[in-house]
Amino acid sequence: ALSRTIQRVEDILGLQIFQRTTKIVEVTQAGQEFVETLKRIGHDLEATIDHLQQSVHQRRGHISMSSIISLGNNLVPRAIASFQQSNPDMTFYLRDGMHDDVVQDVKTGVSDFGLTYLSDLPETFDTLPFGTTSFRVVAGKQMQAAHEFTNPVDPNDLIGKPFVSLPKEAQTRRMLDTLATTLGVRFTHKVIVSQFPALLNLVRQGIGIGLVPTISLNPDYQKQLCQFELRETEFAPYIGIIFMKDRPLSPGSLAFVEEMLSAWQSINAKNA
Repeated sequence: ALSRTIQRVEDILGLQIFQRTTKIVEVTQAGQEFVETLKRIGHDLEATIDHLQQSVHQRRGHISMSSIISLGNNLVPRAIASFQQSNPDMTFYLRDGMHDDVVQDVKTGVSDFGLTYLSDLPETFDTLPFGTTSFRVVAGKQMQAAHEFTNPVDPNDLIGKPFVSLPKEAQTRRMLDTLATTLGVRFTHKVIVSQFPALLNLVRQGIGIGLVPTISLNPDYQKQLCQFELRETEFAPYIGIIFMKDRPLSPGSLAFVEEMLSAWQSINAKNA
């Protein structure tokens, strides 16, 4: 059966694959080239099958991630909406919290990866930086402070103004407290909230001013709030993806990370 199969292949190709004698059977030069060609075709086929399997896995299944609450207000929803247009069968499990919460979620495996500040991380973590974010002082349009501030606002002008703030453990709050320490003062935290939309809504109602990452302000809030850059401050922390070194990201997660990076670049371009 094998001899007949080889004979049929030789007839189809119009060349001799084996040199036969009464004692031995040797592969001809043409036969060797044919075998190498078959190997290349086999490798290409394996690569194609692997790519297709990863593609199917990428479009189905679930993505589990954690994000600091400020980025869950603008960047993450925009990226998910765009990603699901081409991956409608993908399910998302999204948790938001403070920086330390995100780190703990990824460390314990509750989330596959996190979106947060790239500081104060254990050595067991790996990162994919997106870039730095500036901060804005925001105020309701009816607040007197909104008409007193100049742009950029002098940090000293924030002294005595009521703040709507995140809890002390939030990285954004830590930066605000660091600024106060630098100025040798204490800011007035009038209302403490644990959710970012609540902070923006209270600011919009004129309860107090807020300090927020620029990347967190979606277009609706940009229209409803007065925004001011901070003068002469070094608040430009790196933000990006964190994950465990011994748990590489899946193809689906990597694809979504690319979508978030694209959204990040788009938002920053509009805010420039």
